[in-house]
Amino acid sequence: MKKLFKLSLVALISLLFAGEMKAQLNESFTDATFPPTGWTSATYQGAGGNWLRSTTSFRTTPACAISNFQNPNGENILRTLQFTPITNDSLIFWFRQSFGTVYADTMKIMVSTTDTAKASFTTILTLADGVNYPPSGTYGRFAVSLGAYSGTPIYVAFTQRW
Repeated sequence: MKKLFKLSLVALISLLFAGEMKAQLNESFTDATFPPTGWTSATYQGAGGNWLRSTTSFRTTPACAISNFQNPNGENILRTLQFTPITNDSLIFWFRQSFGTVYADTMKIMVSTTDTAKASFTTILTLADGVNYPPSGTYGRFAVSLGAYSGTPIYVAFTQRW
C-alpha cells in the first residue's frame, strides 16, 4: 500500500523583530528542482519510497513535498541546507496524511549541529499516526522552537518512518 505524507511551507524559520515576523528560510517548493538547492533527501530501509515534489493536494500554491512509501519499515529523510537560528526562532510547517487508516508510523523533526549524517541528528519533535497527526486529508500547523540552537549553524531533517 502506498502511503503519502505532505509537507507544505516546510522550514519556515520565523524571526521576530519588533513584533514583525520575517522568514530566515522559507521553502514552498516553487522551483521544480527537488530537493531544493542545498537540501538533500535519502531513503533508508524499505523500498519504493522517497521525498518528492508534488503539485497536487498542496496547502500553498504551487507545490508541497511528499514522503511516499510502498513497503513497510521504510524511512525517508529530507534535510534542509545549513542555517543559523537566532533567539526566538521557530520551525513552522504544515503536515497532513492522505488517508485514514492508522499505520503507527512517525514523522520526526530532527536537528544536527555537525553534518547531514543520519547518526548526527537529534529528535526535537515526534508526530505519531493515531496519536497527534491531524485528521486525514487535513493540514495541521506545527511549530517547534529552535531557541536552544541560537547562534549555532544547524541542519533540520524531516524524517518519516513507517
